[in-house]
Formats: sequence, C-alpha cells, structure tokens
Amino acid sequence: MEKPRSQMYELTQEQFERLLTNFKAAGNIKMTSFPYTFSGAEDGQQFLSALRTFKDIENINDQDAMKSLPVLLKGDAAQWWHSIKNEKNTWSDFIVEFERRFVSPKPAYQIYRQIFVTQKQEKTKEFINQKRILFSKLPSANRHSENQQIDMIYGLLKITVQNVLMRDDVRNFNDFLQRVQNIEDLESLRLNRF
Repeated sequence: MEKPRSQMYELTQEQFERLLTNFKAAGNIKMTSFPYTFSGAEDGQQFLSALRTFKDIENINDQDAMKSLPVLLKGDAAQWWHSIKNEKNTWSDFIVEFERRFVSPKPAYQIYRQIFVTQKQEKTKEFINQKRILFSKLPSANRHSENQQIDMIYGLLKITVQNVLMRDDVRNFNDFLQRVQNIEDLESLRLNRF
C-alpha cells in the first residue's frame, strides 16, 4: 500500500532551507523526494515555486524531473498531466502548461482582500514581506508606489508597533523591515528578561 504524501504547507525560507539540508544529508536526491504533492486544489504558484527551487538547488535534470511528475501530481492535476504529457515532453513545456492551467492571475479585488485581511500571527517582518508579495501580484494597472504600499501595510500593524514606530520615520522597505526587526528584538529581550 502506498504511503500517503503530505499536503501543501507554507514554509518560511528558514524552514525550507532546513528541509533541504536534511535531504542533502540523506544523499542522492531525486525529484520524488520533494515533500509535497499537487492535486489542483492547492495554490499552484506556491507549489510551482517550491518545486522549481527544489529542482534547482538539488541540480535535478529536466528529464528526471519530468519522470517524477506522475508521483508529484494527484487527482485533477494528475488527470490533466496524463491528458497532455504525450504532446508536452520538456520541462519548459510542463512549466508553461502548468502555469496556464493552475496559476491563473487573481483579479485585483481578490488580492486586495488578501492584503487587507489582517491575520498577523507571525513576526512583523514576515507579515510585511507577505503583504509585499501580494502587492507584487497586482495587475500593472493597480500597482502602487513603495510609499503607498508602506502606508497601507503600516496601517495594518499592531497598535503597539505603531506606538513605537512612527510612519514618518520610515523611508523605504529596507528601513521599515530593519526598524520592525529592532522593535521585535527589543520586545523579545524585555520579555526574556522578566
């Protein structure tokens, strides 16, 4: 009986690097070692991004990557791939067709909804970076300047951060990220001290 594969989970860069380090320590890496599968219901962009990164870091050639697709794709995605695999026999073909089928751009209103839904559980720096990624997904007609993005993200921060960091003190995203990191480091020291 085949062991069920795990579903797609969002990883931080640090978690992903740790995962890859563990795989490298295990020896010869195959694309089938990739820890996720895709059925078509998950976020196609996240899956494809993680898949490409894994393939590049592990130096897996295109031919081996193509052979692994039946193991990595499940359900609707597997049926889709089975129906086109005879016509699409290169890694580049797979990427183009996968993006066409599973990575359709979201309309601006859906992206804005994601931006303004405040579910800040993670560190502020990660929260800011997630919002920046969402801003980058907006259609070009809806793009905002860096200053406008900072204004909107600043308004979503916890009031405790806003009380320490004044909006007028932030010049750009690098400055923003550095300042919130300093605030969180100080808060962590304060909490660990008592």
